[in-house]
Order: sequence, then C-alpha cells, then structure tokens
Amino acid sequence: MTAATVQTGTRVRYSGDMANHPGRGAVIGMQGHHVIVALEDGRKLHPFAQQIEPANASRARFSVIEGELATPEEIAALITGCAIAKAQAEAARTAAAEAFTAEVEQLKTDSQYSHLTQGQGPGVAAKNIRAELKKAFPKVKFSVRKDSYDAINVTIPKGAGIGCKEIEKAVTDKYEAGHFNGMEDIYEYSRSPWNEVFGSVKYVFLREDNE
Repeated sequence: MTAATVQTGTRVRYSGDMANHPGRGAVIGMQGHHVIVALEDGRKLHPFAQQIEPANASRARFSVIEGELATPEEIAALITGCAIAKAQAEAARTAAAEAFTAEVEQLKTDSQYSHLTQGQGPGVAAKNIRAELKKAFPKVKFSVRKDSYDAINVTIPKGAGIGCKEIEKAVTDKYEAGHFNGMEDIYEYSRSPWNEVFGSVKYVFLREDNE
C-alpha cells in the first residue's frame, strides 16, 4: 500500500517474527515515508507505508484489518498505552542497572571470593578457574590453558572421578561471556556481574584425559 491509502486510524495486524510476538493496533501518525503503528500491548513500530499490505495478503508482516478506522478515543488510548509501556521499560532498565551495580560491589567485597583475582579478560578468567578448581578439588591436578584470546581449555586428569558436567556447573560455566547462537551463526554476549569482577572468555572447553 502507499502513504495515500494508509491513514491515521487504519487498523493493523502485526504478524511478528522469531524475536517479536504478534499484535494488533492502529496507525497513529505518519513520519515521512513511514507510518507509526501503536499496538494494544504498548509497542510502537515504524514500518514503511508500503509494508502495510491488504487484509488478504498472505504472510504479510503488517496487514490492514478491514472495517472502520480507529476512533480518536481509541487512538488516544493507544498513544497513552505506548507512553506507559515506555516509562515501565525505562524504569525496569534503571532497576536492572542498579541491581547489576549492587551485585558487582557485593562480589568485590565478599570474603568468600578473597582467593580470586579481580579484573577482566581471559587471562584473569584462566587464573581464577585454576584457583577455583584447586580449592574445590585440592587432590586433583587440572590443566588450565588459555588457548587463545577466545578460549580456555581445561583438562581433567585420568582417573579423577570427576566429569565435565560437574566441573561446568561448579566452576567454568560462569566464566563464559555468552553463548553461540547456531540459528543465526553469531556469538551472543551476556554481560554478568561475575564476569565484570572476575573475568570472562568466549569459550571454556573441557575434556577428560583418557591417555
């Protein structure tokens, strides 16, 4: 469709995608070649006018809902809903940031982690993995090597009686900076207070030495 056929009040169905759930709403304004769509759940989207397709279009991301235009009262309610959702999202981000900072400070001063080195990066992470393994399993001699800037390799000696899953859960998982998303073929970082204080690396690989 075109900006001439899409107007304020046009009711719209949004089909969503892998990262966004579907919804319904209406056009609440125009902005150049874009239209401003407010959904009933408070989301605000800015598709091109040409992206809003007729009601019978198959697999359309945005499609018109046939019927009368949204009333001024309905449009006002949608705009208010967007403002409320934005304020709630900003409040949630502020609260999350404050909680993150508080946890970082708590980790820095917690005496139970006095045996660990504070800092960032793979080098610090490798040093702390060694320290944690030594404290948790004092009779086992692990090999911990920083293979590259992206990886740390941990080898469990033969006959230790400890499996990789146990080590991952007890020590190494928290040092990984994120995870690999195979669906999109990208590495997704996930910042954590632990990584901020005690270091991180993209991958920690574990293997049992069977030789």
